[in-house]
Amino acid sequence: MQVLITGITGRVGAYPAQTLTNDGYQVRGLVWAGDPNTERLEELPIDLVEGDLTNVEDVRHAMKGIEIVCHLGAAFQVGGPFTHDDYFQINVGGILICWKLLPNKKFSIFSLPVLMLFTKSTQ
Repeated sequence: MQVLITGITGRVGAYPAQTLTNDGYQVRGLVWAGDPNTERLEELPIDLVEGDLTNVEDVRHAMKGIEIVCHLGAAFQVGGPFTHDDYFQINVGGILICWKLLPNKKFSIFSLPVLMLFTKSTQ
């Protein structure tokens, strides 16, 4: 059975990748082009596909032949390089793209606690 893990190079992505490959699943990971965190995955028998979680064609390519999606991809850096629109497109839009491309399939969304700071300008 083939599994796609978005966010495979993030905080927790390598852990389910290792567990799934140990259990006999074929694992594919969607990563940004030039992602520096792929080195910790080199020991695992996985297929890494470069792409952008907000690009429908990139996600469609990554999901070819996939039966299960483990969605861990998200932007979360406080004060990081992302705008409010980036956060929405990656964190919400990315989920919707994966979900729409995998009708009637197994789809898991995992989340870490998120703190939202509201100011008058963001409400």
